[in-house]
Amino acid sequence: MIKVRGWQVNPYEIEEAIKCNVDGVKDCAVVGVKYGSDGHRPKAFVVGDVDKDDVKEFVKGSCE
Repeated sequence: MIKVRGWQVNPYEIEEAIKCNVDGVKDCAVVGVKYGSDGHRPKAFVVGDVDKDDVKEFVKGSCE
């Protein structure tokens, strides 16, 4: 689990959402990266023939 602004976020759920909804993604791993004083932020590492902007757009619209 990753603590983001006081919320517990399951990285597996983000990984599965990216893999199932962004064309060209073969695999994905999400980890927590320390961010300021409010905990961590999820960071996705994506494998496949995919544009990073497509991944960002999906996450921005789906994971807020």
